[in-house]
Amino acid sequence: MATTQPFHNYQEKRPYPLVEFLRQTNASPETKPYLQNLRKVYLINKSDSSWSDGRFFVEMDLLSCWALFDQLPSIESIGADIVKEDENGERTLDRPSNISRIAINHSHVASTTLVQLISSCRALREFQYSMGGRASRDGGNPMVNPKAIIKSILGHKGTLEVLDLDVDGFVDLEGVVGDENDYECMEYSFDRYGSPFETDEDPALLEILRSIWVHSGSLKDLGSLKKLSLGFEFLLYFARGVSVSGTMEKGETPMLVDCLPDSLEYLCIRGYEKGENEEFDRQADALMAHYESGSSNLKELKGIMEKIPNSANVDNPDDDYDLLWSLQELGYESD
Repeated sequence: MATTQPFHNYQEKRPYPLVEFLRQTNASPETKPYLQNLRKVYLINKSDSSWSDGRFFVEMDLLSCWALFDQLPSIESIGADIVKEDENGERTLDRPSNISRIAINHSHVASTTLVQLISSCRALREFQYSMGGRASRDGGNPMVNPKAIIKSILGHKGTLEVLDLDVDGFVDLEGVVGDENDYECMEYSFDRYGSPFETDEDPALLEILRSIWVHSGSLKDLGSLKKLSLGFEFLLYFARGVSVSGTMEKGETPMLVDCLPDSLEYLCIRGYEKGENEEFDRQADALMAHYESGSSNLKELKGIMEKIPNSANVDNPDDDYDLLWSLQELGYESD
């Protein structure tokens, strides 16, 4: 199924018949003959707003749309693009779902929302999230906490098969290869913003964040992972891992070749260019030697010989219109 958001506001007193139909079916699918075999939903993110002219991210009440399908018996996948969170939309999601594959790309979504989607899955098998591709109306970016994302993913370390995150251009991960002060400042930020220790968040959201903050582990623990696409800094951070109380001690940066899951068959590294950083070069050389040795299950390694850029917003959409991501790329009319 492909559908636009079928409501203006999730609290509408007289919702459209389609909304009422989806809510009733999703609430008790075992008593309904409808949508029993629906496996995949794509949310066509279009708007009738005058702002919706192909330059900016488009507002969507993502959590309320999710809640129209998450209990269906055969549902597997939900995807959407160019999403900016609706400030008047639903803020929390506190029930388990049957969805196992998530693809939110070219979007503008905070990690507090991503964590809720990930955590709600009974068994997460695939998670894709990328930022950028449009212009931000106010010039700002949503808060993205890599530690929170990692901790939520570690709740599915036995089932996750595909992980594709493109967020390095929007978060400060320089402390991963910086000095002790850089590292401590980075960790301080991750433990304050988008974490259960943030003081002005909704109590229900803080409870969800507290539930994932008990998770510990590292990239190596993703025992079913087959395909991995990450920026180099995020990859190093995940390789070090997180503990219940924080991140593993700074110490010496671990070698990535020793931190990859044995099950991994495909690795794509974004943002690496030879000669820009000695530590990255050391890691890249070791990865290439490991790949060429044929001593692992790794069948494809991308981003070492050729640079794959991290995603970015289009800061000057009027001048760089060709850089704007469009729904036409998926066969839909432009938003």
